[in-house]
Amino acid sequence: MSTVHAASDTRASDGIHRHAKDADILIHEAINTEIFEFVGGQMEIQGGPMPKRRMALITNVHTPTLELANLTHETGVCGLIITRLIPVLPAL
Repeated sequence: MSTVHAASDTRASDGIHRHAKDADILIHEAINTEIFEFVGGQMEIQGGPMPKRRMALITNVHTPTLELANLTHETGVCGLIITRLIPVLPAL
C-alpha cells in the first residue's frame, strides 16, 4: 500500500516530519528564497507591484527548497513532488 502526504502554505514542522515519515510520496510547495529575495530587490528598484516587506511575509509561510530537500531525506520519503514553486521562473 502506498502512502502520500500533502502539505502547502506552511513551513516544515514537527507535524509534517511526523506525517511524512517513510511516506512513498510527499507533495509540498516550496520557495527558492535566494531568487525570491533577488526578485524582491528588483521590484523595489523598479517600483514593482509588491513592496519588499510583503515579500518577506511570503517567505515566512513557505518552505525553502533546501529545507524541503532535507526534510525529504530525514523522513525517508521515496518521492517528492514540489507544487507551486515560488517564484515562478519565466519560460526561456
